[in-house]
Amino acid sequence: MRTVIAIAFAACMMALMAGSTSAQGKPIQLALFNPVQIVPENESVAGFRLSLLYGRNANMNGFDLGLVTSTTGNFTGVQWGFVGLVDQNFEGWQYNNFVS
Repeated sequence: MRTVIAIAFAACMMALMAGSTSAQGKPIQLALFNPVQIVPENESVAGFRLSLLYGRNANMNGFDLGLVTSTTGNFTGVQWGFVGLVDQNFEGWQYNNFVS
């Protein structure tokens, strides 16, 4: 388990360093379900997103962990959960049971 966490962390850091320097967004997102979340769904997250049941944001850059995670724009980083939804471009690593 430690190896998986270390790989996920390293991939997240590499994605953040390789990402655009103009990437904007809130550094952390905590979501119970949309719209009960810290950052509104029309804003981006650049850092860490934890979606306990369902989280949704415009763009995501960093580490994404949750039961169901949704990104309406672009995703760069590591996504780990049960269902991962990305509407536009995905760059990085996914470990989900269902991917769209």
